Amino acid sequence: MNETAAPRIRINKILSEAGIASRRAAEKLIRSGSVMLNGRTVTEVGQTMFPGCDHLSVEGRRVRIPQKIRPRVFA
Repeated sequence: MNETAAPRIRINKILSEAGIASRRAAEKLIRSGSVMLNGRTVTEVGQTMFPGCDHLSVEGRRVRIPQKIRPRVFA
């Protein structure tokens, strides 16, 4: 991977940031086989992806990935 490429991000975080489910609910979706990455079923909760390159879908619907996934800080 070159330095300008986007980093790999956990799928459950992406689903949470996209408003699909909380991180824990996203883990349940992954375990149930409802999540697909590039046409293949994801069963590993810790699976990562490249947001700009990979295609993610939940229950057959494509997930629109937020342009910028940033950490949230709670004070």
